[in-house]
Amino acid sequence: MLRTLMSYAKLNRLCNVHPIEKAILFLLPIIVCGFVKNSIVILLINILTMIAIHIILRNPKTIILKFTKGILIFSIFTSISLIFDQSIRYIAILILKSISGVLSILLFTMTTPIEDVFYLGSKSSLFKDICDIAKNMIRFLILIEDEYLLLKNAMKSRQGFITTKFKVINGAKVMGFLFVNTMRRWKEISDSIESRGYRGNTVYLERKFEFSKLRFGLGCFYNIILVVLILSFDKI
Repeated sequence: MLRTLMSYAKLNRLCNVHPIEKAILFLLPIIVCGFVKNSIVILLINILTMIAIHIILRNPKTIILKFTKGILIFSIFTSISLIFDQSIRYIAILILKSISGVLSILLFTMTTPIEDVFYLGSKSSLFKDICDIAKNMIRFLILIEDEYLLLKNAMKSRQGFITTKFKVINGAKVMGFLFVNTMRRWKEISDSIESRGYRGNTVYLERKFEFSKLRFGLGCFYNIILVVLILSFDKI
């Protein structure tokens, strides 16, 4: 899935738009909506807005549904312990925040190549080393994902997931094998990171982004609307 997202981001129609514009429109609302205490409507507005943008960009429904379903199930299970301490409304707001967040993050991920983020970060002396290390780590993450798919498919071919019991047992085995194999590779990963020994000269391809004052203004305006709605209608 990581390789798929990275490849799709490079083909998206917004891939050449400046990442700052996309961060303001897609990521900043997550922070703003984090201040919502009691208003379900405000969260629904952001969710519907992000869904509308997904539809306009024609992003793959399978990827969106897969991540949204996973976060929804996770947030529901983690909210069970709050049933006796908090109201249903409070739990609903937590779940809606999770859905709003995953839709927003997916939009940024599916429209912004990760190399662009590292490229911009490398221009700052504060983040250059972090971006250099992160860029090198991406390769290992892809290898880990490939190994996971290999183990999973091998288990499937032996009918390891035909029942719920087998799914739990063999799923745990797959995760265990993956963890052990990752630890075996950690020495190579560690050596790769530590062998730099200097302030990096990692090469980043020069990128020219399309920056639009109109898009930037619309992104800021949308966040201002959310802030005004929270201040006006989000009463505790």
